[in-house]
Amino acid sequence: MWSEMTELVSSNNNYSCYRKAFSECQGFKTPILGVHLKDLIAVHVVFPDWGHDSNEVNLVKMHQLYMTFNELVSLQTAVAQVEPNMDLIYLLTLSLDLYYTEDEIYELSLLREPRNHKSLPTSPTTPNKPLVPLDWASGVPTKPDPSVVNKHIRKVVDSVFRNYDHDHDGYISQEDFESIAANFPFLDSFCVLDKDQDGLISKDEMIAYFLRANPLLQCKMGPGFIHNFQEMTYLKPTFCEHCAGFLWGIIKQGYKCKGIVSLHSS
Repeated sequence: MWSEMTELVSSNNNYSCYRKAFSECQGFKTPILGVHLKDLIAVHVVFPDWGHDSNEVNLVKMHQLYMTFNELVSLQTAVAQVEPNMDLIYLLTLSLDLYYTEDEIYELSLLREPRNHKSLPTSPTTPNKPLVPLDWASGVPTKPDPSVVNKHIRKVVDSVFRNYDHDHDGYISQEDFESIAANFPFLDSFCVLDKDQDGLISKDEMIAYFLRANPLLQCKMGPGFIHNFQEMTYLKPTFCEHCAGFLWGIIKQGYKCKGIVSLHSS
């Protein structure tokens, strides 16, 4: 599968494999917009806007542009033959939300791998200013928007109950929880989520667990706690204690503080 996908998106012969597969595929399909954007740029560069007579539009150029745009526009009305997995969409929305601006990411990259030890270039949208190691940390928000996190956590919890509350009584039993833990190894034990110790986990208890996990951890550490972070490679799903997002990928890099907390490398 991996070799087939690699061959499909290969740039050899001007993406010939992708173009062949795209033309043969009928109905709903997902285009690689970068290839089509490359075609539009090539048409714009090669063909002038006007013909030999300055009063006539270059019909060849217009036809080439029409063919590309028409194909892409028609795909917007094509009906997909699969149902979207809204549970996965909600989970990805919560986990992959980016809280850094482009300028902050640019400055982080310069601090991590400076291009010139004598003088560092500035980001495209900000004026030149001296960079102090780790100075970016004080300017980056320490917490995401609580309302956004709350909304997505509720959607994730709804998805968990829809898939694992087999008797639809609005509670997760210990047997149901074992199935959840098998797929989500980052969860704490059943007794941690079952706050009232009644042998069942309600929606409110699960929502409260996700909402209080990060603040409680920060309270335990205290304001004077100093982390000693080391770069780690994670081989199983792991939460970032800073933003509550997943450290995605089989060999995703991150930072870990003496086994206490795990964070995104950025």
